[in-house]
Amino acid sequence: MGPVDLGSPRVVTDCVSGYQQHGSRRVNVTLFNAGGEEAVFLIRSFRMQGDPEPVLEVPVTLGPGRVHQVNGLPIFAAIAESGAPWRPQELAWVTVEATQPFLVYTSTVFIDPEPATLPFQVFPPTRIR
Repeated sequence: MGPVDLGSPRVVTDCVSGYQQHGSRRVNVTLFNAGGEEAVFLIRSFRMQGDPEPVLEVPVTLGPGRVHQVNGLPIFAAIAESGAPWRPQELAWVTVEATQPFLVYTSTVFIDPEPATLPFQVFPPTRIR
């Protein structure tokens, strides 16, 4: 799913206007195990450019027919900890693999949205096999 907009947490508010003032976004991944057995999901996040290795990997186990939302994935923090160069706006790809049939989507929420703006964005999956 992506490119997922992580916001502009490194931009000084006085230097930008409009939606860039939202700062960072909270990234959530919603998972549904559509299979008849327990599923092991692996959520990975990759930077839009640069290193092809994931910056974050999160395993989740769900029973059959269960839904779970992983809230606040620390993707931006993982990018920052990797020593990556400064970018005014961070974008990432999120991939999900599972051992059972599944449904998934990623959403981002502005931590402190401006009035009269859409406080969230949904990123549907695209099959990449």
